Amino acid sequence: MRGRLCSHSCCKKFFGPRPPRYVSIYRDQTMGPALVEPPAPQHYLIKHSKEPVLSSVKPFSYPTDLQRKPPVPPNQKRTKVPPTPADYVKTDTRNGDKKLLDDSGLIRKYVYKSDYGKTPKYLMDYKMLEEQAIRAEEEKFRLKREEQEVAAQKAKEELAATIKALREKWTDLNTKYQCMSISLDNLSKQRYKVHLELEMDQVEEDIRHLINKV
Repeated sequence: MRGRLCSHSCCKKFFGPRPPRYVSIYRDQTMGPALVEPPAPQHYLIKHSKEPVLSSVKPFSYPTDLQRKPPVPPNQKRTKVPPTPADYVKTDTRNGDKKLLDDSGLIRKYVYKSDYGKTPKYLMDYKMLEEQAIRAEEEKFRLKREEQEVAAQKAKEELAATIKALREKWTDLNTKYQCMSISLDNLSKQRYKVHLELEMDQVEEDIRHLINKV
């Protein structure tokens, strides 16, 4: 039974022709065949064989040597300027006027000036400004010192007036204290006496403190 089933036509496999072998289309881009024919071993590379061959050295010559122009003819109409006894002048670009040339500083012209040997004006002006600034500083310091002295004198006067007022207050409190009755039979009189004593002690302490400041 088994042999009959295997020999059946439906169990037979039919294989067609084998497909061609896969060859990548990028195979020649990796290494690929040789682009040029390799050199033969008999024609090996010789030293300095690929260096350029220089041409022979030629002597240098200007191209105009053979076509040189003739020299300029001399001036036949040249005239000689006769000497003049007049003094030569120059134009001073700083002042814009013309002056006679001095004989290399031999002419004494600076010693005859009115300000020769004197202090220049700009130095005198600078000195005057410095003196004015010093005087202004001294005046400012003097005014500030006077203000401080006036303030100190005013403070002393106010302190003396305060001491005088405290002494008058102490005299008034002492008078009230002396006028109290001897018998302290109720609580209000006792409290009033303690109050006057505390007030007098505080005034005495204030007077002592102000006198020490003086």
